[in-house]
Amino acid sequence: MTIICSWLSYVIIDDGYVTMESQLLHFVQTDSYDGLTEKLATRAIRILSE
Repeated sequence: MTIICSWLSYVIIDDGYVTMESQLLHFVQTDSYDGLTEKLATRAIRILSE
């Protein structure tokens, strides 16, 4: 998985903190009430663009 992650662009979007430390740069935590806001969507897009 480490080899794939080094060239794969991905983002993890979840309302719970369910990510490994090595994936923190790809993690966007939402609020279970508000869901995916414009600000969080912009952050996710930025992660995918890097």
